[in-house]
Amino acid sequence: MAHTPVEFLARSPVYRRHIASNGVLGEVNGMACPLRFGAASPAPAMLGDLTALPRSGLKGRESLSWLRDQGRDVGDQDNVAYGQADGSLVARLGPGEALLLSALDGSGNVDLAPTSADGVRAYGVPRSSGNIWFYLCGEQSCAVFAKLCGVDLRPHKFPQGTVAQTDIARLNGIVIRHDAGGTLGYHLLADFACGAYLWDVLLDAMAEYGGQMMGLDELVELKERSQ
Repeated sequence: MAHTPVEFLARSPVYRRHIASNGVLGEVNGMACPLRFGAASPAPAMLGDLTALPRSGLKGRESLSWLRDQGRDVGDQDNVAYGQADGSLVARLGPGEALLLSALDGSGNVDLAPTSADGVRAYGVPRSSGNIWFYLCGEQSCAVFAKLCGVDLRPHKFPQGTVAQTDIARLNGIVIRHDAGGTLGYHLLADFACGAYLWDVLLDAMAEYGGQMMGLDELVELKERSQ
């Protein structure tokens, strides 16, 4: 069933762009999420808005040990995203900070945070309300980032699962290499209030490569075809 963003209290900061581009939107996690734009796939660069998908974060000295106690697989290296058995990701941002991202179908337990009764020196970070979540993929996606970011994100320099906490178009952001099957891809998180600006900047940077917007269903289909 198609939905309009005004039906929901929570909205992506770029929902007006989705409507203007004739995107087909559906309900995902209590938000109108773009499912299809009718994009020809695969394109050299494709941009999706995953802001409706679940995500969370933890900070504190005991964050990582507590996550391990909950059955999360978190290694010892910072700036690495660790895949979980339920399809979610746990990105270790530092010795006491983690970012949790759901799978593309919204599955995976990412709503994890200790309570005061646990006596754990860790607390939840509201990533769902604080950060937009975009996904940029395609063979030219690293070339798009080269225009906006000083980190070399080429595949041979930035392997699968690598995390960069860096400036993107003059904004603080987090980039995670996470391919869609066999298609080069990157998760991108940044401040929610800057979402519309960043979306427009990315579309502009993609233009010379024939970049296209893609909906969540189109991204899932791309991943399945390129497995």
